[in-house]
Amino acid sequence: MRTAALLISGIIPPAVALLSLLATGCSGVETRSALYIIETLSVAAPEAPALCADAARHPTTQSPRATLYVFTSDWCAACDRLLTRLDAQRADFAKARIAVIHLVTGQGTTCIDAARVGRRASVPYGAASRQVEANWGVRSTPTMWLVDCENIARLYVEGEPEEDALFGAMGESLGGWVLKSRGSAAPDGPFCIPCPLMIPHIS
Repeated sequence: MRTAALLISGIIPPAVALLSLLATGCSGVETRSALYIIETLSVAAPEAPALCADAARHPTTQSPRATLYVFTSDWCAACDRLLTRLDAQRADFAKARIAVIHLVTGQGTTCIDAARVGRRASVPYGAASRQVEANWGVRSTPTMWLVDCENIARLYVEGEPEEDALFGAMGESLGGWVLKSRGSAAPDGPFCIPCPLMIPHIS
């Protein structure tokens, strides 16, 4: 709680606070299994990473209620499986007004590299520099951050969670139902008023 208080007061930057909160485990409720970690948060998110220009225009990024940042790497089989699942759910994400941003990590990764990996899913993509990885506390891939339209990081996910675990945690962190697993009924739930999303583009 001390880290959160220092962050609110402006004494420490968001990136340091994110890493500190994850390290101390005081940021919220943590769900852990052999395949993934899901942790709820309520902390200011770092600056949004830049997107590659040819991927910046996408309908679900215009007025989302939240943004799911997905950090992957080229060599990661779990990342490929996750991207396939997220791509299959893109209509549900759009309906729930959740933007999905795919960020390709790796030393020296460029937009050309990101394009090759990014086309595995029909979502906007960008190249995450080492600085971006550090700012967002990316320790392994796949890693996901759910950020609401007030730029508050609500969820940290490391690894490859099942759909029920991921979607359930997303719904709880945003105060209402977000998505449903394939084949399950969609419960009613509150939805936030959408906020515009400002994402810098690489020209």
